[in-house]
Amino acid sequence: MLELAVHLCRDNPPEFARLMHAFDVLAETGPPHNTSRFRRLTRDVYELKTRGGTRVLCFFDEGRVVVCSEGMTKPKQHRLTLAVEQATRTRWRYLNAKRARELDILEET
Repeated sequence: MLELAVHLCRDNPPEFARLMHAFDVLAETGPPHNTSRFRRLTRDVYELKTRGGTRVLCFFDEGRVVVCSEGMTKPKQHRLTLAVEQATRTRWRYLNAKRARELDILEET
């Protein structure tokens, strides 16, 4: 996910700005009702889409925390399936680390 953000920030600043704005809105207001921009892929994994073709898989934690797992340009169905499986594993590891108090959360200031 970090690699996608760095790539967008450097090579496509308008798309990066759209993505960051979408995350700000998501954290402030919760999931949007517009399924063309945000949709549930599994019980706990969601896909955030931008007009520029960027896709980010994410899940929620308490306190309106949005945890980003996978980032990509518009994928083929097989790639999306693999990304959802990876996001599901990431969520499981994240929650287990949190329960075990082994998770370090760095907050942006």
